[in-house]
Amino acid sequence: MHQVLPIDIIGGAYAGRSRNNIQELINMYVCYDTVGGEDQTELRGTPGLTEWFDSEVTDEVRGFNIFQGQLWVVIGDTLYYINGPSSAGGVKTSKGTLGTSAGRVQIHNNGTDMAVCDGQNVYSQSGTTLTLQRTASYLAYQDGWFIAIVPNTASALVTTDPTNWAGAPDIAAEGDPDFLVAAISNYKHVHLMGTKTIEVQYNTGTAALPFAKISGGLISTGCIAKDSVVNMNDQIYFLDDDYNVRRISGLQTEILSTPAIQYQMSQLVDQQEAVAYSYSLEGHYVYVITFSESGVTYCFDSTMKLWYKWSTGGYRNRHTTNCFIRFAGKNLVGDFTNGKIYEIDPASRTDDGLSLIH
Repeated sequence: MHQVLPIDIIGGAYAGRSRNNIQELINMYVCYDTVGGEDQTELRGTPGLTEWFDSEVTDEVRGFNIFQGQLWVVIGDTLYYINGPSSAGGVKTSKGTLGTSAGRVQIHNNGTDMAVCDGQNVYSQSGTTLTLQRTASYLAYQDGWFIAIVPNTASALVTTDPTNWAGAPDIAAEGDPDFLVAAISNYKHVHLMGTKTIEVQYNTGTAALPFAKISGGLISTGCIAKDSVVNMNDQIYFLDDDYNVRRISGLQTEILSTPAIQYQMSQLVDQQEAVAYSYSLEGHYVYVITFSESGVTYCFDSTMKLWYKWSTGGYRNRHTTNCFIRFAGKNLVGDFTNGKIYEIDPASRTDDGLSLIH
């Protein structure tokens, strides 16, 4: 008797250079389930988007923060406080103006003070005003310290008061001092992301020298896109200098992109401008990275260890989302063009009215 073997045709987005490898998964992701002791594999449609707040400002949603229990967001050149969804009569209130109107921002607060970085400068926020404080290309936060990267250097300035950077001590990536592009907090460590290396430092507890390199804390991998750096499940995800998406756990890095995904990303024209965020839904933890000029969004489902593409309005479009925050029990994302904030909604079959194409 012949044995019948199942053929698994369900997989991820793996189209590469070879014409024998042309499978692509767009607006669908893989799920496993165990029924009667057997693993069952199925494809599910990606979640849609439901409008949560319409700012009525046709600009990019650039970044979020939760400050004193409320939602704050930068749209275009303005920082807003939003007191609820549009469906409940929520309104926006201007809290200051930046000198730029596009590009991702970092917003951090210590419970009392807030700081915003637009890739060129750090601003402090008070009342309805943003006050320019100093030049900076990136802003991070850990243990009460605001960390501002000094452009085109291997160092950053740190302060506990974002309204006062005078005499602020600096931290430097000294193991291999390439230029820093980003910084991110994980556990009690700060990862200083350079163009060729990553240095891991810890809080020393002293004001004069607040951070120092941990033993063995030099990773010989660089980061090519500052806005690709994301912390998901206490692990750091980023696009490296060889166009791989990597994950850092402790001091170890792991390449997550397949050879086909790496090939696809290497052929794009805008790797340095990649933007990323992460979210979790129904047990799936997803890293989302978008290349806007190239018009493509890739998703890595870390639960399934598979890739797929996510698009809005057509197979060859990027997904319309730009940044993320978990707020009031909802996964909220900002649109990259129209100033709207959406909820990632698995019950919706549209992206704010646009049919999902599978």
